[in-house]
Amino acid sequence: MAQISNYPDWRWDRGRLDYFNFNTIKLIAQALLDLESINLNSQSSAVFRAKIETKTGLPYLPATYSVWRNYARVFRYELLAAKVNGRLTLTDVCRALTGTIGETWDVDDYFSFLIPRFYYPSPAFDDYNHRAKQIFPICALIKYLIAKQQQTGNGFVSLEDVFLFLIGNECTGLEPLEFYCQIGKTNYRSTSDQKREMREMLIFYSQCSFFKWTGNIFYLDIEPLDRETLKRIEALALPIQASRASDRDAEIISLASLKNIPLIAVSAERTRPTDITFTEGKKVRVTHLRIERSPRLRKMFFETLVRPILCDMCVRDMNAMYPWTVDLLEVHHLLPLSSPIASLEGDTSLNDLVALCPNCHKSVHVYYRNWLRGYDLDDFPSKDHAVQAYTEAKELAVIE
Repeated sequence: MAQISNYPDWRWDRGRLDYFNFNTIKLIAQALLDLESINLNSQSSAVFRAKIETKTGLPYLPATYSVWRNYARVFRYELLAAKVNGRLTLTDVCRALTGTIGETWDVDDYFSFLIPRFYYPSPAFDDYNHRAKQIFPICALIKYLIAKQQQTGNGFVSLEDVFLFLIGNECTGLEPLEFYCQIGKTNYRSTSDQKREMREMLIFYSQCSFFKWTGNIFYLDIEPLDRETLKRIEALALPIQASRASDRDAEIISLASLKNIPLIAVSAERTRPTDITFTEGKKVRVTHLRIERSPRLRKMFFETLVRPILCDMCVRDMNAMYPWTVDLLEVHHLLPLSSPIASLEGDTSLNDLVALCPNCHKSVHVYYRNWLRGYDLDDFPSKDHAVQAYTEAKELAVIE
C-alpha cells in the first residue's frame, strides 16, 4: 500500500475559518483596496489594523504584532494581496471582488477561478519552493468525487477518505479521471492536526454552489441527472500550470492575474422556469435560488421537520392535497445570502429556512422584489430586514 512522503505540502491556515468566509473575504478585499500601496512597516500598523477591523468586524490578534505579520498567509491564500517592495500590492482577484474590474464577482466566480490554480507547495507559506512538484488538491478531490458518482451514483468523500484514497495514493490532480476510478484504499494514517487542517480547507471550498459539507462528509452537491453541470465541473478540475516565480509574492500576483484569462465560472444552476430573479441582473438573486435548490441542503432540512409538513404561509399539506407527490414543498431561505461557513459553525442555516408551497414561494419572491424597490435597495441590509419582509408578506397573504 502506498505511503505518502510529502504530507506537509497538504496544508491549511488552521483556526481562522471566520476569515475564510466568502462574505468576509469581500470585506477584506474592500479594506485592502482602501489601504492599497500602504507601507507595511511598523509605523503603518495601527492604520492597517483600524481599517480592516472596522471593515470586517473581526479582531486581528495578537494586537502586539502587525496585521500583515500574522495574517499575510490568509491574504495570500485568498489571492487578495502580496508584499512588493515593502508595500501592500493588490491582485486582480481583489479588484474583481470589489467590482473595480468589471462586474463584481460572486462566490462561484471566485471559487471557479481559485480551484484550478490552488496548488501545493503554496506560495502562502514561508517554505514555498517554486521547483517542487505541484499538487492541485481540489482538482484531485473533484476528479475523485466525479469518479465515485459515475461508479456508485453518489459523489461524496469523508474526511478520513481524503487521507486514505487521495493523499495516501499521492494524487496530484494532474492525473486523468480514469486514474481516480481505479485508486484503492491505502493504510495512510493522519494525525489530529492534519485532520483539522484538511477539515477547514474542505469547509472553505464547500462555499461554492456545487459542494456541500456536513457531518465530516464533503459532497458533490448537484442533481444526479445534471450532466451538463457535471461536465463543467470536470473541466474546472483541469489544473492551470504555468512557469512559477521564485519569489512567493510575485507568484501570488501572477496566480491572481486576470490578464488575457477569461473567467469561466461554474455553478450548480438550480433555478426553475417559474423562479423569479427579482432584482434582474443581480447575481445575488441567482445565488439565493441556488441555495434553495441545493439537493443536500433540501434533504437535511426536510429531515429535521415533523410530518406532516405544512406550507409555512398557507398552512396546507401538499402531500394530502396531491397524494401522488413527495415533498412538493420548496425550501425558502429567509436571508438570500447565507454563509455556508456560518451555517456549520453554530448558527445553523437550517434555522433560517422555511418550507413553502410553489405558489407561496413565488409570491414571497414577488414581495421581496417590491419591498426592495420600495426602499430603493438592491439587497437586504441584514437578516433582520429579510425576516421583516417575509413576515409582512405572510401577514398580508389572504389565506382561505
